[in-house]
Amino acid sequence: MLFRSVSQSRYAVREQAEARQHRGGQELSVNIVDLVVPNTLDTKIVNLLKAKKEISSLIIDGSIV
Repeated sequence: MLFRSVSQSRYAVREQAEARQHRGGQELSVNIVDLVVPNTLDTKIVNLLKAKKEISSLIIDGSIV
């Protein structure tokens, strides 16, 4: 799966697209790639989205109260 446009407002749509790739009897591995030019706003957005995902996973797992 290839994402060429990074948008924080489209985060939920991106998560749904990733989840759909893993469902439906998918037996092969799924690679998700972000094409981002270094030192741009898109780089900052990707880093923020990754941090947001990590924090939400910790909260859901109960590691952070």
